[in-house]
Amino acid sequence: MIRNKLRRIVEYTPLYGRILLKTEYPITEYRLQQLSTDELLSILKHECHRIEKSIYNEIKEEKSEYYAEKKKRSEKVLELLESREHNQKEVISWATEILKKYDNLDEEFIKKKRREPDQLDWGAAEDTLQLVKSRRSVRVWADDQPSKEALESMANKMVEAATWAPNSGNRQAWRFKIITDDETKQLLRPIKEEHTIKAPLLVFIGMDSRVYGALGRNERSLYIDAGAAIMQMVLVGHSTGLGICWNHFADDLINSRDANKEAYDEFAQAMSIADYIAPIAIVAVGKAEYIPPIPSRPDTEAFKM
Repeated sequence: MIRNKLRRIVEYTPLYGRILLKTEYPITEYRLQQLSTDELLSILKHECHRIEKSIYNEIKEEKSEYYAEKKKRSEKVLELLESREHNQKEVISWATEILKKYDNLDEEFIKKKRREPDQLDWGAAEDTLQLVKSRRSVRVWADDQPSKEALESMANKMVEAATWAPNSGNRQAWRFKIITDDETKQLLRPIKEEHTIKAPLLVFIGMDSRVYGALGRNERSLYIDAGAAIMQMVLVGHSTGLGICWNHFADDLINSRDANKEAYDEFAQAMSIADYIAPIAIVAVGKAEYIPPIPSRPDTEAFKM
């Protein structure tokens, strides 16, 4: 009885604030109906991912009631999404297939869709390592820049790379804004340095905080997921020869001064960034005037514990 009362409390608590039970997501249809389309899609991705993962960990039968509840919740979400507008038909198709083949998921889904692993290529690691080691944070931009269209095209490729990053629970909570106009860049002046304002193109990275919180208010996955995505963006941009600079833009910086808070509020309003989007970073992109000197790094052994 006490647990049922607690469950009801959890049902009416925002996802980000849930700390009492490991229900992870609301189960009642009424509570699900109150969620945004983005939240419903994130729940669907997360729950179906967990169902699939149960096969790899060989625990689906052992925890049959637990995964049956996830299936039930996912089916309710799919039903609700039928009347919602969105552009994620591929996600719906993937989730529908998992739920339809739930009873025999290993044979009918995983074994039919899996592929053989690539041949081991030890030399490929050295090529990738050289790309990683050649990356520098560029803060001085050349006068002769690629066209706006070329930079925007590359920014879209960088965003695409980010969306293939590993992320906790398959939440896919990344959100991006590509910025090229000087007027918007100037809004950042009270917070960011000159090299950011002068960059030919900026990509704002934020995270939808509504889909986190299953582990309580101190859940850190949001920042981990963002970092993994940003690093993939940086490496794809760097691989073309463009200069890239990853700039800190999280709430600790924004909340450190009243002037920063005011500047971010103005920027967020101008860019239609919702309050539930947690700001994380701004990646600057453009042709470099030069590549800065190599910063010293100790031998790898110095970092081992």
